[in-house]
This record gives sequence, structure tokens and C-alpha cells, in this order.
Amino acid sequence: QLVRLSEPPGWLDVSRFIVEFERPLSRLQADFTSRVRLRVADALVPLSPQLAAASDPAYLRSEAVLSPLCPPPKLPGSAAAAAAAAVPGGSGSLRSGRPSEERSSEERDVAHEPPPLLAHLGRVRLWAVYGFLLCPEELSQPGAVELLVAVLRGMYVLPVYADYSILPHTEFEAEAKVVARWIAKKEDAKRFPGLIRESRLAAFRHAPAARASARASLCTKLSLLLSHALDSPTSLASRLPTLVATLQLTRAEVEWWVSHAGAAPKEVPLREREALDRSLFDPATVQALLRYACLLRRLVLREAPVVASSAGTRLSVARLHVLEELLSQLPREKAALPPRAELLLSELPVHLAAAAAPDAQLHGLRLNVLRLVYELSAAPCAALLRRAEALRQLLPELHRLSLLSSAIDQPQRLVDEACDLSPLFASEAKFMQAVYAGALSARPSDCVALLELACAGGVRRPLVDECLGRLSGRFSELLSQTLAALSSRRSGSLGSVAPPGAEASMQAALPKLCALAAALDQSPPLELAADGAATAAARLLPREWMGERLEEHLQQAVRGMLLLPEGKISSPVVVAGGDAGPPPHHTRG
Repeated sequence: QLVRLSEPPGWLDVSRFIVEFERPLSRLQADFTSRVRLRVADALVPLSPQLAAASDPAYLRSEAVLSPLCPPPKLPGSAAAAAAAAVPGGSGSLRSGRPSEERSSEERDVAHEPPPLLAHLGRVRLWAVYGFLLCPEELSQPGAVELLVAVLRGMYVLPVYADYSILPHTEFEAEAKVVARWIAKKEDAKRFPGLIRESRLAAFRHAPAARASARASLCTKLSLLLSHALDSPTSLASRLPTLVATLQLTRAEVEWWVSHAGAAPKEVPLREREALDRSLFDPATVQALLRYACLLRRLVLREAPVVASSAGTRLSVARLHVLEELLSQLPREKAALPPRAELLLSELPVHLAAAAAPDAQLHGLRLNVLRLVYELSAAPCAALLRRAEALRQLLPELHRLSLLSSAIDQPQRLVDEACDLSPLFASEAKFMQAVYAGALSARPSDCVALLELACAGGVRRPLVDECLGRLSGRFSELLSQTLAALSSRRSGSLGSVAPPGAEASMQAALPKLCALAAALDQSPPLELAADGAATAAARLLPREWMGERLEEHLQQAVRGMLLLPEGKISSPVVVAGGDAGPPPHHTRG
């Protein structure tokens, strides 16, 4: 939000807190200990088996994971079987009198949904570190230390905001008496400092290769998703959970790259820092991820009416039947629920029945889903959830309803949140000097996708202007190389000797020029954010922008022909000042 020139809620209070206290983290820990008790271990430790399996690079390399065609393998300890059982005709106890074709279609759609943890994998890792950092006493809970160490083995930099970060292992290195206050068991407290040091070294040695492998796998997944969606746009609604999970996982991997590229904690031995393979942080894979993410975002927005119609039908027919069948299994449980939760459950079918109406607004449905999940997660319902199978099956169904409803009335917000890359655009060194510069050199057409994502994120206007300036220079350079090579080829056909390397230069420049022109021609309008009071919001039409660049280059090329003998086309000549006077006499045009 700072990148968008707006302050996040509470930002001034947090800033004042950091300024007033020399060690704000210690103060935060004291406040959380005395005033608030976050149930960090209770919430996250049960996810440890799923987190370990999902973080394994081999899991993401599996062809069935995040595939639009194959059901994904289940994560150990997940609720995937319960979610599948919620579908009528599945392996659970719920049955329906609906036609078998309709049931089998819903079964296939639910079976293709990825494990819910995948979409939030990056956030869960951050929650684990921040949770135990702010509430270190939670480390006394069984399994908490093992979970923290497992997460810390996958990172050695913890992002805070934009491109600001801290070193998580250093923050957990405390004096023995402080650790003893965190961890009640003496043996665990003694082992804790050694585990933290070992996890830092393991993260530095192995995490870069694991995350590079994850980025490469995601490039393949996004490519397959894009091909499937282009072949069958009507399937976007049924594959929406897979699409959103893949985009959110992509965002998490890009954020990890932003925070870790170029980072080398001084606590890591020098020989380890020198032995680090820098190619594991090659921005080319990040560039490819952003290209695919942009194309998928563009496709969803283009097919938004089709997606909304399909999602509305699914909500108002198939998912409504599933919800009614689940509720029919809960007469006794509903009576035991708090009155507010019972009221919310009774209102859900009404919202779903109206989902297929034209211009349906389902914000109220999502709010009720959020309120209901909160009520079911509260302590009074915990025992009831463990006892009632149908009530447990209701939770993944609620998540499904919320996601489908977003595809109906706010598809742009849905994909923009999944593609939000503010940390990348906030880091000029990582974005402009690594990703954007690499795209300019190797694949200029990717710069259009990067610009589109940057404008969608509402980045600062000066950054967009700088990107456009560099792209304009690269466009002119490719045009000059191509025209100069064509001129050399023409001179060779007339008997002159062509300069060495002219043909190779054109063969390298022409494909890049054609791809860049096609990308600009196909790009939708770019919304440029206002830059305070100095610059108003504007809309950039890439196709017209390209036409202006072509016209400018043509004028420069003609000027160069008029200034040079034999009509040879030179590189663009910029005439300083106003009127440069009449051109010299020439005999050939």
C-alpha cells in the first residue's frame, strides 16, 4: 500500500511504536505475553505433516499437482478425504437423488481441487515464524520447536514490508535464561540454540536449490494451465481453485526470491557464502513466472462473463444441493451451535439461490462465510467439530463457496490479489536492475507483461515512466539493428561488401522485435496511477504507444538518411536544439 501511495490501516501507530522503543520486537513480545495469547501452536502444529510434504520439491514436481487434468495427490493428515466425502455420491455417507451425470461432474471438480494449504503455503510459513517470534512462550507446546525449525530450514531472511526484512535465526538467538523462559523443558531449552544454528546453515546450503526447483516446476504448471484455459475457457470456473492456488504459490516464490537474492547473513561462515551458487537466483525463471501469471490474469479478465455465468450456475444449483444435503445431516448439531452460527447457516441457501441472477452482488455471502468460519473456530464449537463429521465437511465447502462467489462479482480483485507482487516492485534493485533489465536484454516482450502487472498493482508513476523509457530505447535499438542489417543486405546485393556480422545481428534482433511488437499490439490498456497532486491518473494504450515510437524512429531514420551520403540508414540521430537548419545537398534519396 505504501507503493500505491496510500497508508495501510494503523501504519502511523506501528511507526510511532517502532520509533519510541529502541527494541520494538522485545516490546511486542511483552505486550503479546501480558495482553494477548495467540494460539499459535494450536493452530499451526497440526499442519506440520502437510507443511513438510508440500514444501518437498519432489511433491511440486509431480505431474498431478496443480494440474488441470489430473486429481492431485493428498497431503498426509489433510482433510481431502473429508472434502471428497462431502460430495453426494462420494465415499462418504451423503447421497442424493440428483442425476448421476451431475453428481459425477461435481465429484470430478472437487477431486481436481488442490489441497487448501497449497494456496496459502507462503503465508503459513510466515505465520509460523512471526507467531513464534511474537509469542515465544508457545514454543513450550508439543511439536512447536520442530515446526519452527522445519520452517527456518527453508528461509534465512524474513520479509517485513516492501523490501525491508530481518534475519529470523538471529531474532531467535537469545540468552539461556530467556530461552528457558520460552521453553519449559530444560532439555528442549538446551537443544534450542543448536537447532537454530543448524537450521540457518541448512537453509543457506539447501533452500536456494529447493526454491529454484520450485520456480522451475511452477513455470511448467502455469504453462499447462494457460494452454488448458485457452483451449477451454468454459473450464476456468471449475478449475478456479487450481488457478488461484498456482498464482498464489507463484507469488510466494517470487517474494522469497526478492527477499533472499543477494542476501548473505554474516553469521554464515565465509566459505559457505563464497560457495553459494549464484545461478540459483537467476531472474530468468522469475521473469517467466511473471509472464505466465500476466497471461492468465489477462485471460480470466477477458473471459470474466463466461466464468461468472458458469460459477453462478454451479453455486445456485450444484453447490446449493450439496449445502442442503450437508445441513440435512446436522439437525442435532445445529441445535448445539451458538444462535448466531445457526442463523448464518440458515441464510446461506438463500444467498446461493440468488447467485445466478444477473449482476449478482455476493459480498454479503462472503461476509457470512467469514462470520460462520469464525463461529465454528471458536472454543465452544471445537468439541462439536471433532464429533460431527458433516460439520467438518462443511468447512471446505464454505471455502469453495467463497472462492466461486468472488469469480462472479469481483474477478479482477480475485486475480489481482493472487498476482500482487508489491515486494518485487518496491525493490528497485531487484526489479529494475535484475528482472526488468534481464527481460530487456533477453526477451523484451516480457517487459510488457511486467508493465501490466506493475500497473495492476498501482505502483508509483515514476517507476512506470522509467520502465517505458527503457522499453522505448530498447525498441529503437532493435529497429536500428534490423534496419541497418537490411540496408547492409541491400548493399551486398548491389555489389558492395556487407559489414561482418550484419546478418547475425538481424537474426538476433528481428525475432525479439516481432515478439515485442506482438506483445504491445495484444496488451490491454494500462491504468497509470496518479502520483500525488503532480500527475493525474491516466490510461496508456500500448498499441498507440508503439505507433508513436515507430513514427519517432522513422523520423530519426529519415533524418539520418538526409544527413549521410549514399542514402545509408544510420542509428537514430538526435538533433539537439530547435531548428538544425536545412539539410546538406544530396543526390540520392
